[in-house]
Amino acid sequence: MLKTFTGHTGLVSSVTFSPDGTKLLSGSWDKTIKLWDVGTGRLLRTYADHSGWVSSVSFSPDGKKLVSGSWDSTLKLWDVDTGTLLKTFTGHSDEVRSVAFSPDGTKLLSGSWNSTLKLWDANTGILLKTITGHTEGILSVAFSPDGKKLLSGSADKTLRLWDASTGTLLKTFTGHESNVISVAFNPDGTKLLSGSSDVDGTLKLWDASTGILLKSLNHNSNVESVAFSPDGKKLLSGSFDKTLKLWDASTGTLLKTFAGFPDSPWTNSVVFNLDGTRLISCTGYESSFKVLDAKTGTLLKTFTGHSDEVRSAAFSPDGKTLLSGSDDRTLKLWNADTGTLLKTFTGHSGSVSSVAFSPDGKKLLSGSRDSTLKLWDANTGTLLKTFTGHSDEVRSVAFSPDGKRLLSGGRNNTLWLWDARTGTLLKTIHTTTIPVGLLFLPGGNQVLVITEANVLELRERATLELLATYENTAYYTDYNYQPPLTPDGQYEIYVYYQSAFLKKVPSTVNVATNSPVVVPQQVVAQPGPVPALHNRHALVIGNSTYKHGSSLENRPVNDASDMAARLKALGFQVNLVTDAGKAQVEQAIGQFSKAAQNADVALFFYAGHGVEAEGVNYLIPTDARLDDPEDARLQAISLDLVLSEMKRYRTKLNLVYLDACRNNPFRSWSRDGGGRGFKTVGQLAQSTKVYYATQPGEVAQNGNSRNGVFTSALLKHLQAGIEIEDLMRQVTVEVITNTRNNQQPWSAGTLLTKFVF
Repeated sequence: MLKTFTGHTGLVSSVTFSPDGTKLLSGSWDKTIKLWDVGTGRLLRTYADHSGWVSSVSFSPDGKKLVSGSWDSTLKLWDVDTGTLLKTFTGHSDEVRSVAFSPDGTKLLSGSWNSTLKLWDANTGILLKTITGHTEGILSVAFSPDGKKLLSGSADKTLRLWDASTGTLLKTFTGHESNVISVAFNPDGTKLLSGSSDVDGTLKLWDASTGILLKSLNHNSNVESVAFSPDGKKLLSGSFDKTLKLWDASTGTLLKTFAGFPDSPWTNSVVFNLDGTRLISCTGYESSFKVLDAKTGTLLKTFTGHSDEVRSAAFSPDGKTLLSGSDDRTLKLWNADTGTLLKTFTGHSGSVSSVAFSPDGKKLLSGSRDSTLKLWDANTGTLLKTFTGHSDEVRSVAFSPDGKRLLSGGRNNTLWLWDARTGTLLKTIHTTTIPVGLLFLPGGNQVLVITEANVLELRERATLELLATYENTAYYTDYNYQPPLTPDGQYEIYVYYQSAFLKKVPSTVNVATNSPVVVPQQVVAQPGPVPALHNRHALVIGNSTYKHGSSLENRPVNDASDMAARLKALGFQVNLVTDAGKAQVEQAIGQFSKAAQNADVALFFYAGHGVEAEGVNYLIPTDARLDDPEDARLQAISLDLVLSEMKRYRTKLNLVYLDACRNNPFRSWSRDGGGRGFKTVGQLAQSTKVYYATQPGEVAQNGNSRNGVFTSALLKHLQAGIEIEDLMRQVTVEVITNTRNNQQPWSAGTLLTKFVF
């Protein structure tokens, strides 16, 4: 791996090189586009105007313009050098999933989830043509090298070739078994390449004129991107299995596999302790955070307890306690050595994006998406003061070294200076990009501002006047990192992601030749061997036909039957129960408890109706008659029953899958007694994890095929050899994509060991 580019705060959905290969363009679910220098990794510019996820980006052939497509149903045309938004193209009625420039740069092509392609005049913004024919959403588009043909890939499992001037359908290519995610022409336009979310993760090579399938190659998961080499002799494919593969186009031989990409989709926050020896890593989708040795990358401890993604964390001045902020709207205080949760602070109405300790460790400061800062007493948990004034998310917060001033950075490119005692706003200024990290220098008269553009700004504390700018700020993990110095020459500045620490320059060391400690490129814990967990037991329940409530066609029974078959193939001893009344379900749970007592792995799967009533989650048997919420206690099965049984097991791993968050089928009390979906569970047994089909309080979709949406994705990716966290990451993305972001799987609990199916 040559370089890692970090700076987006959401999943990176699209990347492309500039025509001269010196710049890299990326589009992200954080709704921004970023331009990078390929040689240095430096962030050059951020383009922000979309109101939805950016799904696709492309350079014009001369590299002077770029186009972006978004889930906000628009295309946007930008000037690369100035960042000026030149034009917004409207007309699609659903998200724009793919965009491309014509070879001469005069036209744009867009493909939308509403199954249409649109051809535009790039200069005037005029819509030239709307092309229809696909029966499902369009995921990828491309121009032929001569610009005379258009290629599209769709969720209807086909590629289609079109005449660019008339919009006539020239040929339909069939053979994929699932969504066609990516398409490409070879350099002379005679061959086509497509990547799909087929079970085996296939890419297919086609003859463009005859439609004949020339070759079919396999990844282990969705093929998200495909490309031909400039001479057309090699194929490159990128997959959700976290690999790139290089192939010989004529023989189909696999030439090279590029692996080693990070497990987590993004990093929310990285924070150092005062001497830079330890760091906290908060990574996307995770409700836990990790403390690592900053020099070796060794994992020291994992902290779990939040019920949603951890956005920020901080070390106390003495390093004995840690503070974390989360999407669950809470702050939590921890013992750094033992991992014990000391206190939970509630009061924010939005995600907690940034946290900080006062210099004496007695007070805490938090910034939130609710646009406020809050000051807390660290010992009692008392809320001391709320600071209002920001009009957007508070991305960064800090105390001055004397504790008398507070500094906050806003997502709307602002810095705010406050009096900590009175709450008075002393100063506010606008910055060029978002201030994502703040660090006061020794003495407290200057502050280092880490911006989203990866530029360091040194500012005077009282006036926030800009004193100096550090432009070339690579990460200290980069090879031959040369740390910039503070203006007095006494400290080296070590930067990593949204954090920095200072290192005193020894008086005996020549500053010009001082050699800092270099750590591995990726500061991650090295995984140990995966323990063999062979004794596997599963209870699988599917309820479709309800006597006194709305039935669910036959999908939960299909879900259970298919899951049982798959788990048996993976070495589980399975008890399958379908369309069961309360007595039968209770009997099955009792039998499962006895069988799983000494198992390595116990897995419980339920598909059917499930509701939350009066704070308790219930699985509904087929004979339940629930006229009001109180009936659930006597006639339904409490999820707590299953979880409490698992606490008694001597298993190494407990897994619970619930495709049960359908809406309350008992309409007589759906408004006042039963919530939508499930609520999150409380404390779980050690090494127990519960996977929900959707987020707490939301309703899972039943689907339009043999299986429910969640179980369908689970069955697709549940294959021998897959690690459980990789499995659920793939399932989550699949469900989000297939439901157009209307359903997002959820999990609770912690696994203390790796598990491979």
